[in-house]
Amino acid sequence: MGQIEKKDILLIFSYSGNTAELTNMLRYANRFNIKIIGVASKEDSLLLKASDVKIVLPTVKEAGLGSIVPTTSTTITLMLGDCLATTLMYKKKFSKEKFKVFHPGGNIGQTLLLAKDIMLKGKKLPIVNINRNLKHALREINLKKLGMVVVLRKNYVAGIITDGDLRRELKYFAKSRKLEKVMTKKPFSVSQNTPASKALSIMNEKKITSLIVTSNKKGKKSLQQLNGIIHIHSLLKYGLK
Repeated sequence: MGQIEKKDILLIFSYSGNTAELTNMLRYANRFNIKIIGVASKEDSLLLKASDVKIVLPTVKEAGLGSIVPTTSTTITLMLGDCLATTLMYKKKFSKEKFKVFHPGGNIGQTLLLAKDIMLKGKKLPIVNINRNLKHALREINLKKLGMVVVLRKNYVAGIITDGDLRRELKYFAKSRKLEKVMTKKPFSVSQNTPASKALSIMNEKKITSLIVTSNKKGKKSLQQLNGIIHIHSLLKYGLK
């Protein structure tokens, strides 16, 4: 097998190496000086004669009645393709993180998404200090439009207040009411490296539309820092449902 330069490369699979569709493809490659890696079963085929690197497949008998329909030949071609692909992945150190970047869509891409990939963060987060009153919490809920607000005590999560909490508190409603009397303490949360699919499962199970993403202070599991919020709209945006 010859050496080729790291320029544009065309990898072509064709068991016979003589199909009519190859002509235009090979002509195009020659015109633009594209190196060709050819995979075929016949060394004297059109494809391998035009290839810079030639990979010869073993000649096999097709399975099935009359050995007419490509069966065995397609199987060994697929197997070789898988071997080349996985070898290149190891050679290039292709990781799950890189897969997410280059192939974010589809079922595989979705399974690799983590909470940190889809969470809202920064100025989009609805937060309020526990020393504030319900009036400030309501303002933040209306401003950020996530149907909830995270209550912080000394920059750590103390609880959350949701639309549901507000509905349950209507009979006691007062804008000056202390947040600690209204908020849900110890809200459901996930870490940044939790799979997005698991976050969705938790939200479905608990019947909630938002889930906070937190990290623990080193040495103190009871103190949680707010990293972000996963909202049901974020999950739908990435095709998770």
